[in-house]
Amino acid sequence: DESSKQYASIVEHQSFVYNVITPSLFNFVLGESSDNEKPAPILVARALECLASSMYNGVGTGSEHNDAIVLLKFFSLSTGNTQPAWTVRQTAALAASSLISKTSLNIVRKNDTIITVLECSSQALKDKKFWKVRAAGLELLLSLVSRVKQTGRNDPENQLAMEAILPYKEKIVAIARKSLSDNESQVTAVASKLTVAMSWWP
Repeated sequence: DESSKQYASIVEHQSFVYNVITPSLFNFVLGESSDNEKPAPILVARALECLASSMYNGVGTGSEHNDAIVLLKFFSLSTGNTQPAWTVRQTAALAASSLISKTSLNIVRKNDTIITVLECSSQALKDKKFWKVRAAGLELLLSLVSRVKQTGRNDPENQLAMEAILPYKEKIVAIARKSLSDNESQVTAVASKLTVAMSWWP
């Protein structure tokens, strides 16, 4: 089929671009691109945004900088308490969200993936001062549960993904409910979407 060949060609090109630019972005974020001082937080945040925007359908199924767990742990470090800049914490959580929305369901259903997503999200949600960081943490959880489609109940891959996330359902629902009382309306809006996304789950 011509359209499927065209799609495969597009994804192949996106994958090529991603694999070319990602090592440089990693080194820049880690401050290893030069002997000078670490880059300014706003530049690190922009580098993380570039990394997220370069992600393609099927990202995270390779090695090194294209390994989902490696990427998630990298983003988790950037959302932790050791990262003082809120813009970096926010963009790291959003980059993790982009990864989860685009990687394969086989990756999503791995226990390491789910645990690292919860860890990354929890760290973002601990930010009492900056609501955009909390919202990004919820967006990450929303990306995770949204990979399970209600319309795909008869799809074995979809079912396996749900079964993998189900043990963490109560924890995720509790986070969403707690976030519904957040002082910032945009945080509560994402929390509402998260609650609705899981409302049909067993």
